[in-house]
Amino acid sequence: MNRYFIYARKSTEDKEKQVASISSQIDELTRLAENSGYEIVDIFQESKSAKAPEVRVAFYKMLDLIQKGRADGILCWKLDRLARNPVDGGRINWMLQNGVIKHIKTSDREYLPGDNTLTATLEFGMANQFIIDLRNNTLRGLRAKAEKGIFPSRAPLGYVNEITGKQGENKIFVDEKRFPIVRHLWDLLLSGKCTVGEITKIAQTDLGLTGMKGRPISDSVLYKLFGCHFYYGKFLWQNKLWDGTQTPMITKEEFDKAQKIIKRKRPHDSDRNKFAYTRLMKCGGCGCTITAEVQNKKLKNGSINKHIYYRCSRQKGVGSCSEPFIKVDKVESKIEDILRELSIPKSLSKWIFEVLRAEFQEEREVQKQAVLNLNQIYERCETRLKNLLDMRMNGEIDSDQYASKKSELTAMMNQAQEKLKGADDRLDAWLTDTESDFKWAETALEVMQSNDLISKRTLLQKLGTEIIFKNGDIKIELSPIFKLVRRTHETFLNNNSIFEPRNTVMPYVLNDKTGAPSILVGGYRESNPN
Repeated sequence: MNRYFIYARKSTEDKEKQVASISSQIDELTRLAENSGYEIVDIFQESKSAKAPEVRVAFYKMLDLIQKGRADGILCWKLDRLARNPVDGGRINWMLQNGVIKHIKTSDREYLPGDNTLTATLEFGMANQFIIDLRNNTLRGLRAKAEKGIFPSRAPLGYVNEITGKQGENKIFVDEKRFPIVRHLWDLLLSGKCTVGEITKIAQTDLGLTGMKGRPISDSVLYKLFGCHFYYGKFLWQNKLWDGTQTPMITKEEFDKAQKIIKRKRPHDSDRNKFAYTRLMKCGGCGCTITAEVQNKKLKNGSINKHIYYRCSRQKGVGSCSEPFIKVDKVESKIEDILRELSIPKSLSKWIFEVLRAEFQEEREVQKQAVLNLNQIYERCETRLKNLLDMRMNGEIDSDQYASKKSELTAMMNQAQEKLKGADDRLDAWLTDTESDFKWAETALEVMQSNDLISKRTLLQKLGTEIIFKNGDIKIELSPIFKLVRRTHETFLNNNSIFEPRNTVMPYVLNDKTGAPSILVGGYRESNPN
């Protein structure tokens, strides 16, 4: 047990000043390895948030290599550098419990397969709770800003954000250079003589208007601009319309008139019920969204065949795009091929659900013990607080010592109490959500072969996080749930002839912060070890 990977991470949005930079993490961990006689096999580093699973390339590569036996342990600055979400934390915990990871060493402690799992689970849970608290605190601050009439986001074109004011109170001012130009665009639209496409060309060629990052103005940018409530003195945030303190560019009457003009002239509105996949894919050549159109072919007998083709919308004004048209049949055939690669037998799905429910009951018992431990921690802190007060009253400690120790004990009590909140609800929600996701994946191919355009659109939205249209083909980056379904499918195909279902223990589960498994991605053992 002497081969180690170093893993160093710092989130790009991480505001924790006490977290060391990547370079200093590596330096400290390298010295730790030298002092302990550890062999460093490789160093993995990345500047990405760990608040969501399936996003860190270096992290998953490292775990895959450990799974293949390339290293015995991990050196990291703190445990929260490895995971801040229940999925990744659960995978680390599972690999450690089963001895796949034989040792995790941080700057101040170590974790071994034989250790009480509650410690690591609690630390991963605390790291996840930090993300939740940070998000809630941020939303609270943004809401306070909105209540003051200040748009809590980037100012739209024609306005600029104040950068020198007090945090949380930065106002939005008129952009003296762009404000009159954008107002002219509104006038062109309100005249009723120009389409949005024509206004886009005027903005690009005659007015030289660009976005905040210097990019050319596109049709989609202007559609968004002309639908923005901000320009008449309101702003939309969290599905609520707020009164703003900004200087209006137009009146409410002008805004309403513009919406009627856009609705009458916008080409997409008439096509929404005809095409299932418009604006869901991106062109691999220029990055524009993919649109669709109908082309008619007249046959010798005089009848007309209608064919739907998908193509680049060419909205960015960067010249012609060379990406070819793709017939809708090919688009749907590609999606169906991917879904067939993800399909798993219903008998296996039934077994998965049985194992999940069995594991759920086991985890319920584990959770009961965890709740008992947390209650004991809380009660011990209460007793120590009472004793501390007695010591202060008897003059055995001074006020500073009392305040310091009281603060420490109170923090421990609050932490234990927070962990106890909603524990049962989270565990129940896990089972419901997991079964729902797998059952939804089961019926995906049937949806794709139906004539329900809305369901097909929803399917593609859920199937991929990124869908690229390039060289007459479609490439789909699967969403997390379908990635996990694919792993189950691959495990079944690779092991179906020599493996049988395991009755009780799952070899790989992903835990949420309560310690409950989140989803099964494999579940087989050799039927004949000899």
